Amino acid sequence: MNEELFKKMAQSIIDGDSDAALTLAKESIIDQVNPLDAITKGFVVGVNTVGAAFGRGEAFLPELVMAGEAMKAAVSILDPELKKRGAERKMLGKVVIATVEGDIHEIGKSLVATMLGASGFEVFDLGVDAPSDKIIGKALEVNADIIAMSALLTTTMVKQKEVIE
Repeated sequence: MNEELFKKMAQSIIDGDSDAALTLAKESIIDQVNPLDAITKGFVVGVNTVGAAFGRGEAFLPELVMAGEAMKAAVSILDPELKKRGAERKMLGKVVIATVEGDIHEIGKSLVATMLGASGFEVFDLGVDAPSDKIIGKALEVNADIIAMSALLTTTMVKQKEVIE
């Protein structure tokens, strides 16, 4: 019975259908499906499918964004249920992500943050126009494994260098 639900979950991500992903996440809770199984055997399968299609040039940025938003919607329902049951997803690491100071572009950063979160990383998204000291401070505060920075404007890339140094 769960296999059919998992297929529908994966398809909701492939289709970039946030409403369907939300509905299926809620349905899985009602049906007493383990939320971790719903994430890993259902929704993540869809994320991996879209990612592979992107790598082959068969999917493009809009599809990635829509898949990421659908995954975010599903996880917003399932993560609290995991915590309620006393279980948590195994986190692969902690990531602090931001668009550097002087730059307000966020589509790429948000997409990467969503995909990292969906893939099992704990993500601390500091948004756009983030000063170097804020990025470094947060990374130290949470003992981050990775600092991810975005900059579209070449004039702001010096801020990435500040953080790296």
